[in-house]
Amino acid sequence: MASQSLLDSLNPKGHLEIIKRYTTGETELVLSDHNIITNGMGTTLASLFSSENASESFDNFALTYFQIGTGTNLMHVSATTLHTPLPLADYGDTDLTVSAHGMSTGVSPDPYFVHINPAHISKISSTKITYSLVLDEATANGSSLTEIGMFSKNPTLSTPTISYLCAYRTFTAVAKNDSYSLILKWTIEF
Repeated sequence: MASQSLLDSLNPKGHLEIIKRYTTGETELVLSDHNIITNGMGTTLASLFSSENASESFDNFALTYFQIGTGTNLMHVSATTLHTPLPLADYGDTDLTVSAHGMSTGVSPDPYFVHINPAHISKISSTKITYSLVLDEATANGSSLTEIGMFSKNPTLSTPTISYLCAYRTFTAVAKNDSYSLILKWTIEF
């Protein structure tokens, strides 16, 4: 009998909804489909389960960052980065917390990540978590968005912080402008 990987035995799944919410209050569903759970999720979970330091913050193993981008990668479990994540300047006048730090691939310079506010994370059941990510009317305008990824914070407890891509999705280009907010509802299930 062949041995299963941690990802195979847990069988995590993801589902992404992308919704335009216009300033008039109207909404438009752009995408409602699965995403790819990547090998970074396996690294994150294996690091969590094997951590010998009980005082280590769970936050290091949680999905606490996302990136949005304008390129496309193959949607494959071995994906480790977004093809073209937005640079800081492209986020524009945003209330989001955007910062740069390292990632598992050692890309240089350090890419920018958006911190996921814990208030926007909901436990739906004992096996499901939904992340509600919002790019408001003032954020990422002028960008043609085509990809998104969620990242664990620092599962290998590296100094400095090194994030891992855990879930990835490409989608048909959305030309972001100030007439709408983009709501990204991402559900991860184990």
